[in-house]
Amino acid sequence: MIDDFKESTKKARDSATQYAVLVGLANGSLMGSFLVSYIALTLYGSYKLYSQVRSEGCDPSNIVFDNAACSITGRQVFGALMGVSFGAMGLAQIGGAAEAFTGSRAAAHPALLAIERNLENNKEENFQDNNPKSKKSKKQIRKDAENPSSDEAESKKDIPLPKYCIDSSSETGIKPSSVDGEIVFNDVSFAYPTRPEAMVFNGLSLKVKAGQTVALVGPSGSGKSTTVSLIERFYDPISGSILLDGHDLKDLNVRWLREQIGLVSQEPVLFARSIKENIAYGLPGATDEQIISVAKAANAHDFISKFPQGYDTKVGDKGSQLSGGQKQRIAIARILLKNPKILLLDEATSALDSESEFAVQQALDDVLVSGNRTTIIIAHRLSTIRNADVIAVVKDGKIVEQGSHDELMKKNSEYAKLVAAQTNRQSTTGSSVTSSLTDSFKFSILGSSNNDAETIESPQVQFRDVRFSYPTRPEVEIFKGLNLSIKNGETLAIVGPSGGGKSTIIQLIERFYDATSGSIEYEGTDITELNVQWLRNQLGLVSQEPTLFNTTIGENIKFGMPNASQQDIEDAAKKANAHDFIMSFPKGYATEVGENATQVSGGQKQRIAIARALLKKPKILLFDEATSALDSHSEAIVQEAIDNLMESKNQTVIVIAHRLSTIQNADRIAVVAKGVIKEIG
Repeated sequence: MIDDFKESTKKARDSATQYAVLVGLANGSLMGSFLVSYIALTLYGSYKLYSQVRSEGCDPSNIVFDNAACSITGRQVFGALMGVSFGAMGLAQIGGAAEAFTGSRAAAHPALLAIERNLENNKEENFQDNNPKSKKSKKQIRKDAENPSSDEAESKKDIPLPKYCIDSSSETGIKPSSVDGEIVFNDVSFAYPTRPEAMVFNGLSLKVKAGQTVALVGPSGSGKSTTVSLIERFYDPISGSILLDGHDLKDLNVRWLREQIGLVSQEPVLFARSIKENIAYGLPGATDEQIISVAKAANAHDFISKFPQGYDTKVGDKGSQLSGGQKQRIAIARILLKNPKILLLDEATSALDSESEFAVQQALDDVLVSGNRTTIIIAHRLSTIRNADVIAVVKDGKIVEQGSHDELMKKNSEYAKLVAAQTNRQSTTGSSVTSSLTDSFKFSILGSSNNDAETIESPQVQFRDVRFSYPTRPEVEIFKGLNLSIKNGETLAIVGPSGGGKSTIIQLIERFYDATSGSIEYEGTDITELNVQWLRNQLGLVSQEPTLFNTTIGENIKFGMPNASQQDIEDAAKKANAHDFIMSFPKGYATEVGENATQVSGGQKQRIAIARALLKKPKILLFDEATSALDSHSEAIVQEAIDNLMESKNQTVIVIAHRLSTIQNADRIAVVAKGVIKEIG
């Protein structure tokens, strides 16, 4: 990775080095001229002064009363010397200022180039060729990716901007006076600009009637979320067309189009403002009453009211001061306030606990029933879509079947297979939990004395009377004397209501924050006394919203262990159920994930993050809703891999989960509520 960074920055480094040499020569010359000026001024001033003394017999010191003073004094000579010297030093500082201006221009150039693009100044020589038909074979692409030529490597470093076709600031385009909400995909083919050889859609056709609720289902990475990107016109299809009320989206004004759409995505975006301001972005100028009303509809009002500052509570950068469920509910409230004609729900309830999911789903159901609104739902949990008017299954770049829940269940359909797989998993979970409860009951009757005798042996992580408040909300105590011991090699599941502090436990273990009071120990040592980098090297984290870097899939996994071999990377990917979808890409592990991992689906991102954590082989694995973004099939396989880790006892595993299926095999389960561990066992 470091070698790639050096290669990518070589051009900039060489340019900067050349400029630094010139600046160094200029500064050296200026300093040399100072020294020369000292000699010249001293010699010339001394000569003038001495000549006047010889010719006139004047007093050069100007202190002898009975002798006339010279017109040139030693003080004047020295003053001239200092004046010229300091003036020259000022000139030297101009070079530093000029360097700052030059550096600023160079840094701002790519951003300004993108900002100044518009539909009128497109230059063909600056465009990427995104036509998949002009690309090489899949095998050749993968070979070239692994062994790029010098020309290809150079072109990769200087990727031009794509042709600018979507201008959200332009006033051009049709702005219909009303919207019915009919959306039609006509034989749409699409590939992302950064992966033009990997077709996401191959002739996809779908009609969503005005006012209908259509659910899209299918395996992770099949392109469900891509439909949202195309409807929002973040991208345009390569071929085919997408129509809104008979108008091609390309003919509509982009800003007007997006004003008709409300989107709640899998990873909601909040701004570093107050809760009220974040909700108000849905409808600028909204009253407090309107904001509170939609917050209640999104099941957000109660937790907001518990904050000392209520709706004026700051959410932090990207909503970092809130839990995943709280962020999602605020995003839903924002959309409800906007009251759009077209509603897009991309796994809108995936981050919620069961209680909150039920309440929010009820609120969404009420929204869908009220008003003539077109809604497209993308979901992995099939229980959230059974009431949809139409359910469409996306597979291999096409809609393979569609119909109502009842219609699809009557035949041997792809949807019926998905439902059966998910039902079997839920049944297995229920049976396992019932069995576990029965065994626990028997154990408590037959050998309670053994339970009493059991003590915490070799606690690896221990919370002692921990109190904690986030720095931005010091008046809100998250933990109020929390005590928790985590044994070496055990699997501990942490459950509780959304916003109860489950994810905060992980943040404290990782030392993203320090406890306000109390202590947290790792293998008997207070973590505040440990080297932070060393501590984090002992931990592997897979969070609810995984972070991937703008590089290849292989490099992202390799961050877990920089000296890992390709075989190690592939083994970790196989355990995370990621190898197959990675190899389906033409470039395989050399596939770029894009900025903010926009070129892979949510489920694919999560599996790459899991592979990275598994590759690291840490002493403690931290799973914060690690399977929340996966479809039922992928979740089952990934959960099996996690279960294998739990059973091995080679690592301590801490699991935070809303879904019961992810914690059924845990050694112990701790319930966090109201700032303390309410119960554990």
